[in-house]
Amino acid sequence: MTSCMISESFVSIGGLPVRLTGAESLQRLLKSSAFAPFFTPPCDCVAEIHLDEAVEDVSFSVIHRFDFQENTLCTFGCCQEGFLFLMEAGDEKRLRMRYDGERHCFISPCADSQLLHFALWMAFNLIGCARGSLSIHSSCIIHQQSAILFLGESGTGKSTQSRMWMEAFPGTELLNDDGPFIAPWQGAYHVFGSPWSGKTPCYRNLHCPIKAIIRVKQAPFNRITLLPTLQQIGAILPSFPPALSRDRILLPKVLSIVSALLAGTHVYQLECLPNTDAAMTARKVLFPEP
Repeated sequence: MTSCMISESFVSIGGLPVRLTGAESLQRLLKSSAFAPFFTPPCDCVAEIHLDEAVEDVSFSVIHRFDFQENTLCTFGCCQEGFLFLMEAGDEKRLRMRYDGERHCFISPCADSQLLHFALWMAFNLIGCARGSLSIHSSCIIHQQSAILFLGESGTGKSTQSRMWMEAFPGTELLNDDGPFIAPWQGAYHVFGSPWSGKTPCYRNLHCPIKAIIRVKQAPFNRITLLPTLQQIGAILPSFPPALSRDRILLPKVLSIVSALLAGTHVYQLECLPNTDAAMTARKVLFPEP
């Protein structure tokens, strides 16, 4: 590493100020359009992420396995030293990450920026889980200084509904189209922009209070319904990182976040068509005229 190369920086995502250290990986992040808005001046941090570190092979218990891209298998597990996250292609170990369960996360060198970005997403969720901050798979808009989050499986129309609101109501803005974070802020839950916005490059370092959470369901009509409490939990829980909900230590922390979020936020189901009438139907309920 040359003497002029920056070896540390500070970033704030989802209300979490974190110190980053590293060499080549940190330089790539500093040049990334996704991460650029989230770098901050030096500050007191809740955790540290150490890039380009050697992460040793240790014995661990598998919690969850899933695919990332076509040829990369992700494994999340717990070990005596905390939690382990592996990204592998066949016999090739592409990236390894270890989180000590408190404030230190170590990520191995990785030349693939997409893998590095995803590992950082996992890191911020692990760090945030005990601090009330988690990513929620959603498309999020800002309307009248409040956030509306659209949830649903891929292909159900989350992004379409965001677009319909922006078309129907001038001044409505997209905050994030895939992975915003929710976190407590001055006594209420806010939604925060993040570097993870799916296929839509929308990386905004903004946050605002949550007006409503809407689970989208395709239908031949437009109708919005306030869900009963138990159905609200079932509607939003799958949109948080599934790997965390499969661990006996992390699940209670996830459920605590869900409980705190629902204490001040309504969850609706929107059965809808992909048209602006769906946006108008929802707005009449969320923002009734005086």
